[in-house]
Amino acid sequence: MIELTRRQEHLDLPAGRLNEQLMSMLSLETLKEGQQMQALITDVTPEASHPVQIQVSPLIWGQLLFSDVVNSEALKTQSVAKILSKYKEGSMITVYHRQG
Repeated sequence: MIELTRRQEHLDLPAGRLNEQLMSMLSLETLKEGQQMQALITDVTPEASHPVQIQVSPLIWGQLLFSDVVNSEALKTQSVAKILSKYKEGSMITVYHRQG
């Protein structure tokens, strides 16, 4: 929670708006199809079928499928470890919510 409040866009919000914004992302029921959001990369495991683990809010975690982060064309010229090296634990990425 402390990490979320250090983001500049959160610091610029009027008092109370941060809580409203976080509360709107506390469950999957509050997310809209195709909604864009920032996610924190919490773990990268190249040998897993879901190699990148993310956290959107204190209660919403997710994972990126191997096929979402590794494209077959890139595999012809690079190793999986090299492709996944751009996903660093602790960094933020933009993700889109999809049902399913």
